[in-house]
Amino acid sequence: KKNQYIILNNFLQCMIKKGNKSTNEITFKKMLFYMAKNKKIFSKNSWVIIMKGFYNITPNINLKIIKIKRRIFYNLKFITSKKQSYLICSWLINGMKKNHHNFYKNLAQEFKEASLKKGEAYQKYLTFYKTIESNIHIYKKT
Repeated sequence: KKNQYIILNNFLQCMIKKGNKSTNEITFKKMLFYMAKNKKIFSKNSWVIIMKGFYNITPNINLKIIKIKRRIFYNLKFITSKKQSYLICSWLINGMKKNHHNFYKNLAQEFKEASLKKGEAYQKYLTFYKTIESNIHIYKKT
């Protein structure tokens, strides 16, 4: 429970660019009510969908490129929780479909697709790891 609270809090902090945290919390509450109200679309509990979506698109390692004169070195690093939350937030918001629904409806749909390992956010997660695999020979699966 405490770990879930930290993930959620970091996610809400990353959603803020210019604005109040309360407006993001209201949007998140609206998304939860929308998910709870529509049982046909969201068959599971809304918190299960959100946490599974977070789990499916959470990156654990990052590739850092170090250039020394003409040589390029690659360094694998573990990602901090703030960087993880920033990447998750950017993937979810950029992956949302631009249709006529409200922001919270689009976000709920993207969480559902991420929990099912589909959608734009999950595709960005896969391309993130494909670039790491292509640049690091140690990380390649044999």
